[in-house]
Amino acid sequence: MAITAAQVKELIEKTGAGIMDAKKALVENDGNMEKAMEYLRQKGIASADKKMGRIAAEGTTKMLVNGNTAIIMEVNSETDFVAKNEKFVSFVDEIADILMKNNAKTMEDAQSLGINEKVAEAVAQIGEKISFRRFERVEKTDSQTFGVYSHMGGRIASFLVVEGNNEEVAKEIAMHNAAMNPAYLRPELVPADVLEREKEIMKTDWIHFGALKLHKWQSFSLTLHELSLPLQMVLYTNVH
Repeated sequence: MAITAAQVKELIEKTGAGIMDAKKALVENDGNMEKAMEYLRQKGIASADKKMGRIAAEGTTKMLVNGNTAIIMEVNSETDFVAKNEKFVSFVDEIADILMKNNAKTMEDAQSLGINEKVAEAVAQIGEKISFRRFERVEKTDSQTFGVYSHMGGRIASFLVVEGNNEEVAKEIAMHNAAMNPAYLRPELVPADVLEREKEIMKTDWIHFGALKLHKWQSFSLTLHELSLPLQMVLYTNVH
């Protein structure tokens, strides 16, 4: 059976397959579009399995807010180029929508919604290993505000919940959060050994500074205060 260019074009648009793969699928299935799609899907899933052993160290984060609920997630790819690809971005958006609409709270919930199959299909279309690494579902009250900030095309994402309804302040704190990447929410959460180590670093820095500047001063005194950190919460920072 002769395969037309229009058939090949239609199959490419429906599956995202390459020209040669689309033509071969149609030839193998006598021009039957549905069978050709299934053929490509089976072939794509098989090739996706081979790609899953490779390392996905790039990617992006996605934060989706709907009223008092938010989804924060990380999806990895092998290259930064693919992370900016329109198909990859659309795939990430689709996963976020599925998680939000179906009230998913755990990775088990996500898997039950067919996310693994979606990942395999994306791998087959895009041609790189893709990993749905993690996500978090966060709820707030009407008296609280989400602070959301994405930097470097999603490589850094800062998300927090603050009391009050000032969205501008919440975003500013989220921006500061992304810049400083604090490890602790409150001073009392800082472990004693970390606190002592930071004190020693500060003391060394100040002693060195004082030795350099002592000739300008009559005396030099130093008081070390307890380490204090701003009120911030990081759910996701750098993509690993």
